[in-house]
Amino acid sequence: VDENVGRLLDYLDENGLTENTIVVYTSDQGFYLGEHGWFDKRFIYEESFRTPLLVRWPGVVEPGSRS
Repeated sequence: VDENVGRLLDYLDENGLTENTIVVYTSDQGFYLGEHGWFDKRFIYEESFRTPLLVRWPGVVEPGSRS
């Protein structure tokens, strides 16, 4: 995945599309492997409601920022 993300970002840069393109990567909730005695994600513990999210939005989201 990392290699292809880099290829996509390089393509946008090389073709002058970076400034006009929002790139968003997200996923299912984070891991939840029985930390509280349960093995699914329907319970409200931090492991089950954190969702990975990366955004590249030039001019709006500063590189390296966290929220």
